[in-house]
Amino acid sequence: MQYISDYAQGKQSVNNYKQQLGVDQRNDETFININYEPLPVLPKFIDIALSRLMKYDYNIIATPIDSKSRFEIDDYFKKQRAKIKVKEKLAEVDPKLAASLETSPDEPKDEEELKIFREYTYKTNLAKEAEMATEAILNDNGFEDARLQTFENALLFGIAGYKEEVGADGRIYIREINPKQMLIAPSQRKDYKDAEYIAELKYMTVSTLRRIAGDQFTEEQIEKIAKSYLNKFGNPDHFPRSNIYSRSYDDFKIQVMDIEFDSTNMMVYEEGIDSKGNKRYARADMQKASKPKKNGRFIKAPVGVVYRAKWIVGTEYIFDYGLMRNMKRRNSDLKSTSKSYHIRAYSKQGGIVTGKVESMISIVDQINLAWFRLQQAIAEARPDGFAFDLDALEDIPLGKAGQQLTPYQTFQLF
Repeated sequence: MQYISDYAQGKQSVNNYKQQLGVDQRNDETFININYEPLPVLPKFIDIALSRLMKYDYNIIATPIDSKSRFEIDDYFKKQRAKIKVKEKLAEVDPKLAASLETSPDEPKDEEELKIFREYTYKTNLAKEAEMATEAILNDNGFEDARLQTFENALLFGIAGYKEEVGADGRIYIREINPKQMLIAPSQRKDYKDAEYIAELKYMTVSTLRRIAGDQFTEEQIEKIAKSYLNKFGNPDHFPRSNIYSRSYDDFKIQVMDIEFDSTNMMVYEEGIDSKGNKRYARADMQKASKPKKNGRFIKAPVGVVYRAKWIVGTEYIFDYGLMRNMKRRNSDLKSTSKSYHIRAYSKQGGIVTGKVESMISIVDQINLAWFRLQQAIAEARPDGFAFDLDALEDIPLGKAGQQLTPYQTFQLF
């Protein structure tokens, strides 16, 4: 992916071009230097594509599907239709009487407007609040910038996506993912919903690790982690001197793999009979279910879950391990859930993802080779010849005992 990014920025390596042109830098004795800086062919077209993609806007639409909301919608339109019918009858009797009937500016005036209201305009208060809340969450997370970066990832690598999660403060966080730092299990689907695990490599400082992990590590363990990252990722090869404000290794950069993986847990229900002879079901624990039950029985049902963990790469330490918080489930399928990553591959064949930029690399190479060959041809071209004024070359003193240069000798000297 870094190779593709270099082409997208017009900063790809020129060693391959030099090899195809037969250039040997060690024996290059040409007196005219060729500019081997590659032509920035793709950046212009990527900018054009991104600007066009960003013009396609989106609307947040919340459509209530519960019976209570549907009853509320039907009741509203029945009342509006009744108002329209009453106003039409009053207009037949006395137009002034119909005009005196108070109606809100937001209410439909006739049957045609009522149909438009039902199809496109009217929303319940709950739907309006859901749309406003979603819009506020996206704005709070700088979604437009994340959207632009996601489009760029899709163009360059053919894969892009977002991660959403609920923070410890109860707020919803949304951010784009960097495909360069993703580890995804083999998947047959373009949305990777069947991937067994999805992981993301992150870089953070030791002080950030201390804040995120809380009391899961002792200070001795944190120091051991920092020591394992000496002379890596730009860290020094020894601990600098500490000061009164921070420890010497607080600014050390470490690598953490944040992973989510699917699993299955057993949910146990206890079946019993109440005092009226009706069957009742209640949640039970596994230990209780291991013992025989006199009245009723224990029912075990598999439930799909997602576990999370954060591994400090290159060490034996894992933290923040356990069940995912706020797992999402459909009411129609409580046995399955989904991860917090939402990924899409736009061109995937046989498990291989290809982006638009990768498909254009060969074209960019041919353009650059043609440009370098043109420069090479100009540098190696023989001049048409020279014109000399022989009268001007006569009697040129050599500077020794009155000797003079012949025109031919002057030409050779030139």
